[in-house]
Amino acid sequence: MEKLDKVKTLFSALGSRKRLRILKLLESGEHYCASLAHIVGISTPAAYRYLKAMVDAGLLRRRETEKLVYYSLAPNGTQDGKLARKVCALLKGDPTVKKDFLAMRSEKPVYRG
Repeated sequence: MEKLDKVKTLFSALGSRKRLRILKLLESGEHYCASLAHIVGISTPAAYRYLKAMVDAGLLRRRETEKLVYYSLAPNGTQDGKLARKVCALLKGDPTVKKDFLAMRSEKPVYRG
């Protein structure tokens, strides 16, 4: 992939407020799609599409278990992982992101499987 295409893919993957909110939530650790969808207030299929775009861009890692697929930030030792954390740092203190973290702490895990 050419560098221009890589950068285009990265910006496309981060191109919405909801995607940025999901990325910031994943900074706290591994989560599964339905849980993230519930916190951000979108459908599970929409969250899956957002997560897939960020995985394809290299910003996230995907781990499958028998029943669930978990997502996390790319490893910090990689260029994409460092970029994901820099973007998360830019979101520090955002009021919407703060509400997301409060919702994450107060809600029971959502499993729809």
